Amino acid sequence: MIEVPPPPPPPLAEQKKGGGRKLAIILSIVALVVVGAIVAVFIVVFKTLNADPGDDVPQPHRAAVKAPRPAAGEPSWTAPDHHWVGLSKAWSADHGSLFDFKLQQRGLVSDGKRAIEFRDGYLETSSTATAMVTAFDGATGKRAWQTKLQWAHTASPVAGNGVVIVPSGEESTYGSPTPLDYVALDSATGKRLWRAHVDSRTISSDSSALDDGRSQPGGALLNGVFYYGDGNGVVGVDARTGKKRYAFTSKKYSTNSAPIVAGGRIAVLARPTPDDYPETYEVHTFPPDLKRYTSYKLPGSSYEPDQLAANGDVLVSWGDSELSTTDVRTGRLLAHVKLDVLASYGGVIGRTLLVRDRAGANDKLAGYDLLTGRKRWDVDPFPDDYSLGMLDVADGTALVAGDGLAIIDPNTGKSTFTRPTSFSVTGGLAAPAGGHLVVSFDRGIAGYR
Repeated sequence: MIEVPPPPPPPLAEQKKGGGRKLAIILSIVALVVVGAIVAVFIVVFKTLNADPGDDVPQPHRAAVKAPRPAAGEPSWTAPDHHWVGLSKAWSADHGSLFDFKLQQRGLVSDGKRAIEFRDGYLETSSTATAMVTAFDGATGKRAWQTKLQWAHTASPVAGNGVVIVPSGEESTYGSPTPLDYVALDSATGKRLWRAHVDSRTISSDSSALDDGRSQPGGALLNGVFYYGDGNGVVGVDARTGKKRYAFTSKKYSTNSAPIVAGGRIAVLARPTPDDYPETYEVHTFPPDLKRYTSYKLPGSSYEPDQLAANGDVLVSWGDSELSTTDVRTGRLLAHVKLDVLASYGGVIGRTLLVRDRAGANDKLAGYDLLTGRKRWDVDPFPDDYSLGMLDVADGTALVAGDGLAIIDPNTGKSTFTRPTSFSVTGGLAAPAGGHLVVSFDRGIAGYR
């Protein structure tokens, strides 16, 4: 048997060359692993920063509230029995950042089952821009219907009794009567039900409220009747059919605000005609049939309120950086507060009036006592953001936004939930629908559980 000797080893240069190939392969694998890890970390961080507020937040999110109740002899006011203390996203619909940055004004109302969103591009085009109106199923986020409609955005739509009633018209002209239509849509289908025309609108022409998100409602619903102002009077129509039920016209006063419900009555701002100087404002309250009214004057000759709100028997009026509360049963002034020139009213929850305070370097949220006007607390939810981009009250909950979204306990001013985002939430509104809290943001809309 002949043995064949093994081949001689390769030259030293070839050995080094082969080892270099192996080392290059190993280094390449290590580099790919490192790059993959970096990319994975970047994706996680990016998704975390850009996630909708509320992702991955443990439940439960609603808690019972032990809020103070009216004492004997005090005017009646309501306090929520629960509020939201956290948010976990159930669904969302992204409108696209480019689309949203062009559409600056929004509205959001609810019929209980559906959230109806309004988006208007008037800042980009003109006062006659058409709003996109979309109804979302509050439980699932599915789009129920969509339509286009001209919207007078200084007044919020009103929802209830299966309808959405929209103030429709061009931006008002100061110093002259401006017409307006009220258009009623079926909240389940978007079908147009009726239209009512007024020759002289009484909704607020103050667009400063638009910077804060929600404008004052364009009318009031009470017992199936929708009430709106028209020049020197107030009209009540059937909310489903538009048929006129009640009407009142004054020869001495002009109506200077949209009607609201206060203590089971219809309340409006009014002033004498012809106008006095300095202007004097009164509040007129009517029974539901509008047959007669009770009036009382507001404090101070320089106080020029242009908007109203109410919690039970307590009526809130504000304007020109002043705010007052009144017992609608007696006309007794409860509180009159002078605010900073840039401050704005933000809503009422229980016995707390929410005010956006812009006196310092950073915007703050302040809570004032509804009956005394005493400041109870102030807080800066986003100290790294000089401005608050959103303030709204929904389902017993105060929501504020800036570099994210926060929930503020109205009784203490403490944050119960804060979620930062990589983008500033410059505007937004909230409404309960389908068991969720629906929030309309700059870039889209989401339902939270």
